[in-house]
Amino acid sequence: MSDNQLQEKQILIRAMHSPYFAKHVLAQNVNTLITTPAYKEIANTVVRHYGVSEELLTLENLNINLEKRLQLKAHKNKAELTDSILDQMFNITATLINSKEDNSETLLKGLESYIHTKLGNQVILEEATKGEDNISERVEKRLSEINQIKLTGTKYEPLDI
Repeated sequence: MSDNQLQEKQILIRAMHSPYFAKHVLAQNVNTLITTPAYKEIANTVVRHYGVSEELLTLENLNINLEKRLQLKAHKNKAELTDSILDQMFNITATLINSKEDNSETLLKGLESYIHTKLGNQVILEEATKGEDNISERVEKRLSEINQIKLTGTKYEPLDI
């Protein structure tokens, strides 16, 4: 498993276990933070769940919503959703939701850096496409918000220094 896949796995584990993390970190840009296709589908399902509910996600609820999402996507693409694909996805969700967060200092620093870099790069690209007027101020404001994401604070809330 590559470093990026390990980072993505930890992001998903944290998002599944924390409505705050799902809404304030992962929801900022799922497609930027998660690039593995299977993880991306799960991440979007997690973000959607916590977008409408504060209730902790259960494996059953996750699998039901994921299956609905995959069925809609398959129908839209005029493809078939096979049982083997569903079984693979359900195995991944079971592994992720039952995994513990790795809170080692090295991993947390790396994960924080990964999140800041990925979201920061995306912000710069987005703001550059909006034109040159006040670009530095817009980028600075959005980067400041991203840099407030701290994984070492309680409940993933930014530390107020």
